[in-house]
Order: sequence, then C-alpha cells, then structure tokens
Amino acid sequence: MMRRQAGRSVVRIPLARLALPQCGRQLHTSACRLQEEDSWENPKWKKRQTYFDLKNFRKNLVRQKQFEEFNEEAHLKKAYAKPPPDGWGVLEFLQAIPIEENAEEIAAAFPTWNDFIGAHWEELYKIEVLTPHQRRAIWKKINLYNHGLWPPTADKTEYFERFKGKPLANAGKEWTESDDAKLLELAEYYDVNFGDPWLYISWDMQRTADEVRDRYVDIAVISKNRSRECELAITKSSRPLLMTRYFKMDPPFLYIVPSEDNFPLAPMNFSLSAKLVKYRRAECFAPHGRREREREGVSEFDIGGKRREVMADKEEGAGGEGKTLAEMQT
Repeated sequence: MMRRQAGRSVVRIPLARLALPQCGRQLHTSACRLQEEDSWENPKWKKRQTYFDLKNFRKNLVRQKQFEEFNEEAHLKKAYAKPPPDGWGVLEFLQAIPIEENAEEIAAAFPTWNDFIGAHWEELYKIEVLTPHQRRAIWKKINLYNHGLWPPTADKTEYFERFKGKPLANAGKEWTESDDAKLLELAEYYDVNFGDPWLYISWDMQRTADEVRDRYVDIAVISKNRSRECELAITKSSRPLLMTRYFKMDPPFLYIVPSEDNFPLAPMNFSLSAKLVKYRRAECFAPHGRREREREGVSEFDIGGKRREVMADKEEGAGGEGKTLAEMQT
C-alpha cells in the first residue's frame, strides 16, 4: 500500500508481512540472538585492563613473599629438626601420644623423621586418614617436643638443666671500688630516676638485677637521704569514700614506712589557730621524730597516746594560738 505525502511517497508495509525471527519475545523487548555461536560479553564481567594495576601487583607480591617465607621456614624446620629419642621413630611417637587407629598409615605418610617433626598444620590436613582429634593431638605433641616439654621425664631437675640461662660472670662476687664507680656511671647513663633500667645495668655489670639495685641503694640512696630530713603524714583523708552500700568492709591498707636510721624525720613545726585547737585530738599524733623524742626523753610507749596527758583546758582558749604541735603535745 502506497501513500503520497507532501511531495514524496511513503510505503507502508503491513506488520504481518515482515519476516521476524520466531523467538517468542514481544516487539518492545530487545532483539533476540539468532545464533548461539555468536560471540558476546557478559556486561557484569570486567573488561580486560589496558593499564598497570599497582594495587593488585602489590597484593600478589605480598602473597608471593608470604608463600616463599612459608616454604623457607618449613625447610629450616625440617633441616634443623631435633633428633628422635633413643629407639623412637614416627610410629613410636604416634603410639606414645597415644594414637592406635591408622597409626601405620599415618607414619607411612612421612618419609623421614625430619619430615614428621617439622610438619606444618597444613601438611597434616593433606593426610585423609587423620581424624580431627588425631590431627590436634599430633600438632600439640609436635610443638611440645620441639620446645623440650614432651615426653615427660621422671627427674624434674632435668627441666632446670634444659632451660637454665647462661650464668653471669660477676654474679655473687665482692664489690670493689672500680665496680662502684662503674655502677654510678651506668646509673647516670641509664637514668635510674626514670623507668626500670636495672635490667640493662645488670647485663653491663654481669650481675643480677637485685645485686646492682641493692648496691646502688647502699652507696647512693642511703647516704643521700641521711643528709636530709623527711616528712611523713598519714591522715584520715586516706580512708576511701565508699559511695555504695554493697561494700560491707574497707579494704586493708599497707603503709611502707622507711627506717629513721636512713630517713631522719624533720621536726614538725605545725600550729593551729585558737578556733581549731579545741577540735584537735592530740592522741592521734606522734610528738616528734626519734631524735626529738630522745632529746626530750619521751619513750616509745608514750607515743601510743594512752598514757600521754591531753592538753589542759586552758590551752584551748586564746593562749593556745600560735603554739607549735610539739608544745601542745607535751
């Protein structure tokens, strides 16, 4: 059927006369493929990369390096494996775990003793006759054997011989003047007032850490503290403020008080105003340090407070203002 329109002829062909492929699809959908052999690409697939992918290159490089390190470690373990005990082989090792089921087949999977004792966990997975329980038991005993903890021995002192460290050259020897000078030099070099440097000092001195620390206290700390006076105060503010009733008891307190021979106490020059003197309990305070008590003839028994007289009522007035703690306690 032909129809003329605006100076040109337009040919309209009925839709039924078109030779369309019988694909069972509607006309508004995409066209069907006529041949299955035609090459086509899945749109979800990534196209071939035409540039250098640095991210994947690094990832593959790390994976290759880890694989080479794993193989190198496996070869070193097998090359330097511990020799078996006297009369032992792979089969005897398995029977001592104990593993009785398929023990001969498991032992046959390892050509030599070094291959067995240096085996990795992944190599045990390749043995099909191994059960999960047997695999875990073998891996555990192999690690214990390589660390010298299996098979157990009747003599416990053998473990001390296996794991004892190298003895220090100067451990237990007498201290000399040159040793003291070197100790003070190392103490200044490693700064004993910061952190815990005794491990490094003990290695340089070839002595134990307790030896060098005690010696430093004797020659440096004690002599330094004897030439100065110290103060010590323990007040009721040290009691914890328990903000809940779930705690029925206070935790115990431990106060480490140094000796007055090495840490002399300073004289207490403490005074209270007249308004606060009446609230002070004299029996809660020691009068002086040891030197001051010996000077005034106060015995240690008097410090307890039971036999020490409390201040007179007249000192609670204006006359008590400005008096020192020692004057109010005598």
